[in-house]
Amino acid sequence: MHILHSTLGLNSNKTLTDVWFQYVLRNYKSPRFIITTFGVLLTSYIFFPSSLLAVSHKPSKRPDKYTCGFKNSGNDCFANSTLQSLSSLDTLYLYLAEMLSFQMPPGYTIYPLPLHTSLYHMLTLLREPIYFKKTLDVWEVLRILETIHRGKIGRNQHDAHELYVFIIQTLEDEYDRYFQDLKRSQLTSSIPTFPFFGVVTSSLRCIDCGGRGNLVKYPMLMVELNVGNQNDLNKMWRGSWNDIIEDYSCLGCVVKRIILNRDRLNLNGQQEKCYQLLKEKLTSGSLSINDDLIEDPVYTSIITSYPFLKSSSKVVKEIKYSKKPYIIPIHLSRSVYLDSQMWRNGASIIYPEAIEVEHVKYTLKSMIRHQGSHSAGHYECYRHKPAFYKVNGEYRIGKFKGSKKLSSASNKPYWRISDSHVSECTSDSVLNDGKAAYILVYEQEVDNTL
Repeated sequence: MHILHSTLGLNSNKTLTDVWFQYVLRNYKSPRFIITTFGVLLTSYIFFPSSLLAVSHKPSKRPDKYTCGFKNSGNDCFANSTLQSLSSLDTLYLYLAEMLSFQMPPGYTIYPLPLHTSLYHMLTLLREPIYFKKTLDVWEVLRILETIHRGKIGRNQHDAHELYVFIIQTLEDEYDRYFQDLKRSQLTSSIPTFPFFGVVTSSLRCIDCGGRGNLVKYPMLMVELNVGNQNDLNKMWRGSWNDIIEDYSCLGCVVKRIILNRDRLNLNGQQEKCYQLLKEKLTSGSLSINDDLIEDPVYTSIITSYPFLKSSSKVVKEIKYSKKPYIIPIHLSRSVYLDSQMWRNGASIIYPEAIEVEHVKYTLKSMIRHQGSHSAGHYECYRHKPAFYKVNGEYRIGKFKGSKKLSSASNKPYWRISDSHVSECTSDSVLNDGKAAYILVYEQEVDNTL
């Protein structure tokens, strides 16, 4: 207090407010005063963003005006936005309820589901209709993650994308462990479906010879797209999943060259046998252009002896879903490595409210936005409101036959949530925030009519 008194010139005849007002009048044009004030405001926004957004909240008569926010004790915005995003997903919430009510057959081990239990409890609170401002603590879930993985989540700056993947993978690990005995016994008909789980199939097709490669299947929990020169989501996705590979060593083209040049080749017995086998595969259509024959010494000896047989083909790589998930999170990677430093690509992305993935419609349920640099900044979440129906005089979430839907949720169908601050916004506000878009979460439409 002595430092404050001496700095502002406070004496017994003046109040602190009077002196502070005079101090501002004397110094408001000073560059030092302006820079200091700006620095304080910027620091407050980064570390305590909700405090700058806080307004007085009166109780509302509508159930869609407010939703629960989260307090931010320093750098919790990455986790706050992630949990808000997850709470928008109907299929995730239904899945968690199914898991916690699943009746394991007698004689099978029941493994604990700590993250399922904690997340279900938190999402229940986030999804309940409220009529006044309410704040929760995200660390109720984060502490469970720390216990499961026997580690600590630091209070420094974190990435919402990393936490999103971390939560999904931990849920999947619990899911796999819980049903491992049933899967071994092939009793899987009644097992709930993990809503993030999808399987994609990668294939190769040679433009020169028309041959195809072996199909490669692998699981996918999140779509990763790099933000480059292309700023349209659909084009970015198609460009990432349908790529042209130049100078590819196509086995089909090589075998055709061997056939065309057979009279020029002096093959020994083993080489002739290898040639006949490859020719037979090509004729029957069983030859795969990506069969790996590098380790075959006989094939290698043919190519080494006659270098003109090597191919430099153009191949199309195609990726498709062989099993589509209920939920598709899309991470827009904005990291750019330039001049030995990492930078954030601030390009504005164009994305729709609904996408169609191989004839299945998905709707945008949330978007995590990031404002700042590559290594610092603030996360917020646009969260789609649920459908509110009036049943017996009370508003409930879901679809109810013969009940009236709340119209205000259609006019402003999203909440913009920055930690504890919640405001309503239109679809245009969400779709026009492409510069900040970081994670887009789409979900299959499910019929939950009651």
